Amino acid sequence: MIGKMTTSEESIGATGEPSGLLEELRAFKRHVSMLESKKARLVEEHPEQWAALHHGNVIFGGSLEEVLEKVDKDGYPRTETAIQF
Repeated sequence: MIGKMTTSEESIGATGEPSGLLEELRAFKRHVSMLESKKARLVEEHPEQWAALHHGNVIFGGSLEEVLEKVDKDGYPRTETAIQF
């Protein structure tokens, strides 16, 4: 996952409370697990492509930079988006 690195204090401040941070981490873990479970099919259908997953939405690109541009354009937070090659 590529995204803006934050300190624990910044993360907790962004969510308002530690329990919010915990839920964000759980959601991210679900995104990563979902991307991993679909990896074989995605690699077959989109060889040599980067894939990003956010709440069930998959974005493909030929480079990491292209995928990150699309993630940003679609308004998905990088810190909540799973990305793999």
